[in-house]
Amino acid sequence: MTDRSLVTAVLTNPSRTFNRWAVARRAHHPNVATADVAPTEYPTLAMVGQALLRGLGKDHDLSVAKAPALAVAAGWLSTGEISDVFIIDAHLLPPNVLSEVIVWLSSFNVRCWLLLSVPGADWFDPATAAHLQLVADHGGETFDETEMRSRFPDVTRPVKTPPARPRLPRVDGIMFRSTCRQVLTDEHFASVDAEFVGLVREMRAEFQAITGTNKTRVLARSLKARLEATPDTEALVLNVRAAQVATLTSGFHMSVNTTMLLGAEAALPRSGRAVSERWWELLDRYRDPSFGAVAALYAHGAFHDELPAVTVGDVQAPAADGSVTVCVAGSPVVVSAPAARFITAQVGFRHATGAQDEDMLLVSHRAGNVRAALVADLLCAPGPELGIAIAVRPVRTRPLDAVPWLKRYGIRIEKLEHNPTDIRDVRQ
Repeated sequence: MTDRSLVTAVLTNPSRTFNRWAVARRAHHPNVATADVAPTEYPTLAMVGQALLRGLGKDHDLSVAKAPALAVAAGWLSTGEISDVFIIDAHLLPPNVLSEVIVWLSSFNVRCWLLLSVPGADWFDPATAAHLQLVADHGGETFDETEMRSRFPDVTRPVKTPPARPRLPRVDGIMFRSTCRQVLTDEHFASVDAEFVGLVREMRAEFQAITGTNKTRVLARSLKARLEATPDTEALVLNVRAAQVATLTSGFHMSVNTTMLLGAEAALPRSGRAVSERWWELLDRYRDPSFGAVAALYAHGAFHDELPAVTVGDVQAPAADGSVTVCVAGSPVVVSAPAARFITAQVGFRHATGAQDEDMLLVSHRAGNVRAALVADLLCAPGPELGIAIAVRPVRTRPLDAVPWLKRYGIRIEKLEHNPTDIRDVRQ
């Protein structure tokens, strides 16, 4: 807990404009959320949780919502991302419910703002007096509309747009640099060529350091890891062409069927697309954090059929950099930020439902019935619902090894053999 007040009453004249301003604060302050409870005769704390999920931007039409709204909202609050919650038209909620809301939010160190619309200048009618007394009982403060507006001004957040690569020529690696020089502008060529040369040097050093047996397979695994991390078509093409040059100068021949390469790039899921396709931003639209949690683990190397056995206690507390380490089948899987937040939210949700460390991290509406098929459903749902391919059916029990994985992209690697008996004496 901090020493700041965790509840504030804001007295304002009835105004839809002010309510719209309050709702719009989240676009300027990501740490702010609103809860606008639909008018009802008997409001409850659970209804506030449902309204808060809407205020967090959750789309209730994306999936069947069977988990308790208050527990799901607690999961998202447990990430520590939200510091302030605005209760719209708080005067319509009875003081006993608001007292529960204040205590509940304060357990996450979240400040509760009660927006009280007061007709005219009469701030001391019975209803208003009861709400103000509630705030006083919780050691809170009272602001007017002007003070609140000054606390949450409009803020223009910079939009980061990575520089787009030009469309690269679809030619073999040995012709790539010369073709780029011919078809790209001078500025684009300088940028692409510098990156291409850097990749060739980096891969050559990596490939030439391979020793022992099964060198081709070791090289294939290294190349698969690199290509799987590429975010888009142009990055994939650039890396493939650089690899062709690097392998040729490292004692290997790498052939590429360009048609298969581009077809596979468009059709097959790749974890590297998480950034370019905004996976973690889009998955945040799901009400339940389980969709993002399984996607995060799967994208960081966990096998989907092992996830049902993961327990709450298998998840370590977030590190300073926001990453989370999860023990999956006895091996640590490190999930980096921002994907890790979904796992933290899932743990918070499970704790809110009374789960202990030995209980399962994932849960369905049928208690104790979590199978690999459920995980596959969670992984494949974002495809048709959000347009992002994290996995496709049927989800493989184990991912393809490097050689068949590369083959699907039209890539084959062979070791160059030098037979001294085949070398003719140039003097003859």
